[in-house]
This record gives sequence, structure tokens and C-alpha cells, in this order.
Amino acid sequence: MKKKSKRTKTFFGQTIVLFVILTLYIFFVSCSSAPKRAMEKTEITDNAYSRLSLANTELSKSDFVSAKNDLQFAYNASVSVDNADLLTKISLTRITLENAASTEDKKSIKEKCESYLQDAKDYSSRSSNPELFNSICTLYEVRIHLIDSSDLEMALSLCNQIEKKISSEKQYLAYLYRTRGEIYLVQNKNSSAAEQFILAANLHTKERCLSEIGVDWYFAARVYSRDGKKQEALDCLQKALKYDRLDENTTGIASDYYGLAIVLLDNNPTENEKKLAKKYAEYSALVYKSGGFDSYAERSLTLLKQF
Repeated sequence: MKKKSKRTKTFFGQTIVLFVILTLYIFFVSCSSAPKRAMEKTEITDNAYSRLSLANTELSKSDFVSAKNDLQFAYNASVSVDNADLLTKISLTRITLENAASTEDKKSIKEKCESYLQDAKDYSSRSSNPELFNSICTLYEVRIHLIDSSDLEMALSLCNQIEKKISSEKQYLAYLYRTRGEIYLVQNKNSSAAEQFILAANLHTKERCLSEIGVDWYFAARVYSRDGKKQEALDCLQKALKYDRLDENTTGIASDYYGLAIVLLDNNPTENEKKLAKKYAEYSALVYKSGGFDSYAERSLTLLKQF
């Protein structure tokens, strides 16, 4: 038998090596192109975020019972998956709900809100971004100071300290502008207050936070009305009405009409302004009643007694 040549040996050796390399290549390529298994499930978390968002929307529309129920659902879901980010936000929303819905005295409301704030701080310390979430907690600490208008200079200082830290979170930044505006409003610094409310309205509009925009313009109207700037106040209320309609916010719409009536009656109203104010007050009461807010409607009906 003839011996294989060195070249033949080399050829077959190279062929075997190439075959092994090609086989390994195909194996790894096929593995790398296969669908990856998800290393995180988000179904419960996504559902909890949705219910938290719904609770915030209901809160803006004064639907406090539904807001409380959805907030509790979001809380239970978040605890079940130990999501500290969500639990921080839920605790902070509880502050807003308590402040808006409670009928207790200011001291009791403040104590409950401080308890919720401590919960939020505890959760934020183990959140995905402790520095950011702690700054957001500070913003709600400022909101608590507004309950009884205590330590407003310190509250204003806190706002200024955290502004840059939350600048990437536009919705919270807009909320900071509004909060700072409310501080200035209490301090009778009307020009500064109006500037902050308009900043909040513009940023909320840019970020498409529909349920917040009407509130910002309503606050701006209050400032202008206080300053005796009737037309500016009316313009702001019309903007508030525009966005509250888009948001289908019954209490917001009714409040806007009530505000229009109040502003029209300021500063020696003309007969035409009186007639229009009466029309707005009547319609405000009608809108409130249509949404089942009879107690709020009484305020508008009381205004009608002036005519």
C-alpha cells in the first residue's frame, strides 16, 4: 500500500480542523440567535403602575373613593413583588389623597401625611435610584409644610435644593414649579407665584400630563384675580377650562365656571358681566350635580343668591 503524502496528510488534517471550527461556529451562532428567555417578569408591576396612574387621575377629578381603592390595589401588588420604586410613589400619592380628601383637622392630616412620608423615605432608600427618590420625597415634605403654612422659607429652600436633582423627571419638576408657586401665593408674592404656575402649565403641557394642566392655569388665575388683573385671570380660566374639558374632568370644569363667575363679579362689574357671571354660576352648579357632587354645587348656588 502506498503511503499518503505529507501534503495529503496536511489536507485531511486541515479539513478535520475546519470541520470542527465550522461545527462550533454553527452551534454558537444558532444558540446566540435563538430567542432569549426573559430574566424579569413585569406583569404584576405593570398592572400596579397602571392602577397607580388611574388613582392619580381619579384624585385629580375628586373621585376620592375610587382613588383610594385603586391605590390600595397598587400597594398590595407592589408589596407582593417587593417593588420599592412603586411603593415609594404610592406612599407619596397617599399624602396627596389624605390632604385632598380628609375632613379631619390640619394637625391630624399633617400627622398622617408625615407617617406616609416616612414610609416613602424608607422605601426610597432601597429603590433603584435612592438619590432621585429621596429628592422626590423632599418635594412632598414641602407639600406637607403647605398644609398649615408652616416654615415656608425652609420649604422654599428645600424646593431650590432639589430642583436640579429632579430635573430629569419632568412631571415632578412641573409639580415643583406649582408647589413653589403655592408657597409664593401664601407669601403674597403674586408676580413670582404667577411665573411658577405658568412654568408648571407649560411643562405639564409639553409632557402631555393632561390632568395637571387645568390645575396650573386655575392657580395662575387666582393670582391674577388677587392682583386685580381681571382679563388675565379670565384668560387663564379659559385655558383651564379647555384642558379640563379635554380631560373630561367634571369637578375641574365646574370649578372653572365658578371661577369665571367670581372673577367677573370683581372690581365694579358691568351689567353684562353680572349677567354672564350668573350664567356661569348656574352652569357650574349644573355640572357639579351631573357628576354627583351636590355638596360642591351648593357653593355655586350660594353665589347665585347675590343676584
